[in-house]
Amino acid sequence: MNAICIIASRRALLILPRAAAPVKQCRFMSGLQDEIKKKEAVEENLYIRKKEACEMELKRDAAEAKRAAEVAANPKTPEMIAIEEITGLLATTGDRVSTEGLSSLAKWKLGK
Repeated sequence: MNAICIIASRRALLILPRAAAPVKQCRFMSGLQDEIKKKEAVEENLYIRKKEACEMELKRDAAEAKRAAEVAANPKTPEMIAIEEITGLLATTGDRVSTEGLSSLAKWKLGK
C-alpha cells in the first residue's frame, strides 16, 4: 500500500506542474487585464473631468455674457445699486436713514 501511495504521489508531482502551468499563465493574464482596466478607468476619469471642465467654462462664459448684457441694459451705477441694497436691508429692520447717510453708506460699501 505504501508503494502505491509513493507511485501515486510521484505521478501527482509529475502531473502537478503541468496542471499548475496554465493557472500561472491565467494569473499573469488576469493581472495584466486588471492593470489595463485600471489604466482605462483612469483615462476615462481624465476624459470625463476634461469634458466637465469645458462644460463649466462654457457655462461660466455664458453667465458672464448674461451679466454683461444686464449691465449694458441697466444703466444703474454701482452706487445706485448699493443704495437699493441698503434701503432693502433697512426696510426689513424698519430703520430709516437720510439721503446723505445712504449715499455715504453706499460709498463706504463700495470702498470709495
